[in-house]
Amino acid sequence: MRSATRRRSCAIRSRTSRTSTSTRLLTFELLGDAVDPTLGEILNEVGEGCIASSASETIAGYAAYGSNRRVAVMPLVEQFAVPIFDDGTLLRDPFVTTYVPGVDELGCGVEDNHSRSERSQAAAGSLPKRLSLTFYDPSRDYLAALMQANADAVAGVEELVELPVVMPADQAKAIAENSLARKWAERERLVLRLPPDEMAIEPGSEVATADGVVWRVETAVIEQMAVRVDLRRTVDRTAAVVADSGTHLPSLDLVAAPTVVAVLDLPDLGIGRHDSPALFVAACQPVAQWRQVPLEVTVGGELLTVVSASAEAIIGTALSALPDGPTDGFDDLGTVEIELSGDDQWLENRDDSALANGANLAALGSELIQFGRAVPVGLRRFRLERLLRGRCGSEWATASHAAGEKLVMIKAGTLQQVALPPSTIGSVASVRPMGVADGNAVEIQQAVAGEAMRPPSPIDLQAAASSDGTIVLSWVRRSRLSWSWPAGSEVPIGESSERYRVTLQGAAGTLTFATDAPNYSIPASALAGMSGAATVSVVQLGDYAESRPVTVTTSI
Repeated sequence: MRSATRRRSCAIRSRTSRTSTSTRLLTFELLGDAVDPTLGEILNEVGEGCIASSASETIAGYAAYGSNRRVAVMPLVEQFAVPIFDDGTLLRDPFVTTYVPGVDELGCGVEDNHSRSERSQAAAGSLPKRLSLTFYDPSRDYLAALMQANADAVAGVEELVELPVVMPADQAKAIAENSLARKWAERERLVLRLPPDEMAIEPGSEVATADGVVWRVETAVIEQMAVRVDLRRTVDRTAAVVADSGTHLPSLDLVAAPTVVAVLDLPDLGIGRHDSPALFVAACQPVAQWRQVPLEVTVGGELLTVVSASAEAIIGTALSALPDGPTDGFDDLGTVEIELSGDDQWLENRDDSALANGANLAALGSELIQFGRAVPVGLRRFRLERLLRGRCGSEWATASHAAGEKLVMIKAGTLQQVALPPSTIGSVASVRPMGVADGNAVEIQQAVAGEAMRPPSPIDLQAAASSDGTIVLSWVRRSRLSWSWPAGSEVPIGESSERYRVTLQGAAGTLTFATDAPNYSIPASALAGMSGAATVSVVQLGDYAESRPVTVTTSI
């Protein structure tokens, strides 16, 4: 480590400790240079006679380490654009001379088909749009710091440069800006073929073209009685840029609070598997900064340990019971008041277009809803209005609400899936958080129904009696693949085959029929001996479970 920072001694000393084992301890202290070293001094010292550089820019220190000398000095050479020329015996400063070739000197060679110049440009997508530079900041007790430079470009890559240099933020900012500007300037390349008189040109020299642009020689080769030079465009260097070292942002010293947990048995939303039952666990920490917590899941006599989702969920509690409401449009009459778990949680309004794209989807009890308006009514309290009810086949739960049930916002990354075996259907799962402040946490229980395994129930079941006594049934099928399917197109089945079970229940008994089409006619002969009111129900038979029934009442 070459540094200008003063230390007490430069000696390496050894001493014997006073322990009974008489262990010899090797201690050492360093004394830095009295003045900041130049880049040339550092390179020459590392090179040990292989490098002779006169680069005069100073730095406070540099950690020259690596598997060899080249690896040790390359970060310094590249980022500070130190000119180095290999003359076969020594890496030295190039003889910087600016050549101005005439028009008649271009395109030389033994053949006449050489163009006067060959110009090319690298693709913008291969260049950095942002360059991040790490360094050691003396104003922050030599801690590692980060400085960034951004290019005015949409395309490009992110580039990270680790530069083990001690320097102030202003100098680091200038280096980052210069390095980024140089990379974009050097995307332009130029090839010239000059007469043999210019054989003295060596890499590092400069060539000025007629348009006033100055180019740096990368390589110079003698071929076909001409000097071929590969050039890269140069850029003016920024001497200094005002920058700030920044301030340390410590973590808030907050007392950990118990983890709030909600357990959901969701229909198939495309976020998990549907060939076996699964529960989804949402968790949040109302006070402290979010950290994943372990969860203990007990079901069917088995104990499972999982970790909560990577992102914190928004969880609230219903302060009122949401009344039953329509599922075929907006419910503008029903409202529910919600109290969120944390002060930093918030609910937002969404317009109808956003709702059509799935915004503000939430689980309230067993029903999935969407809300267009979230009206703040107090600390952490919101009144949800302009509701869309029974989303994703949960219309069966619209009348099941009660005060105290949980509201969970359905967002990517906030739900942890717990896959369960099919034998757990019908049992009750218990989930308990195991966070820092969860010593007295109460288990959250959830019945395992395997909702994701069910196909959605049919809708719009119609029953009509014909003149010959036949009951004609028709319905509209739904699919787990068609929650947002465009109107006017055929809905995909979502199962391996389309199958339904039709049940007619009357005072005289029950009849069951099977069909593979979204309609069925019950002949009068099958209804012999039955009269009066009857209930017809239809379920879709899926690959792993059957849907919830849709029912209609008819007369026989």
